[in-house]
Amino acid sequence: MLTETQQSLVRQLLDEAVREVVADAVESDGILHAGQDAIRLAHTYPGSGRSPAEISEQIIEAAVHAGVTIEMSRPDQSRLSRSGQASTARLSPHQG
Repeated sequence: MLTETQQSLVRQLLDEAVREVVADAVESDGILHAGQDAIRLAHTYPGSGRSPAEISEQIIEAAVHAGVTIEMSRPDQSRLSRSGQASTARLSPHQG
């Protein structure tokens, strides 16, 4: 178990990693994969106390502010039961 000070440090590192993920997407003019990046960061910073869903929301919020196109994935129970697939949506700041 981490102390409050240690957990605070891990959260700061996670926040910086989120900024780097978004900055990389801005520089490459690419699409940010919020769900995949959130899972990766949750595994990289397990002591942050944040779930992949919370990290995904943090990534999405930062990406929206930066004007980055975001790909969000979540399990769709009706489709999963039939095909084993997940539903995917793309949000682009350039879509009207």
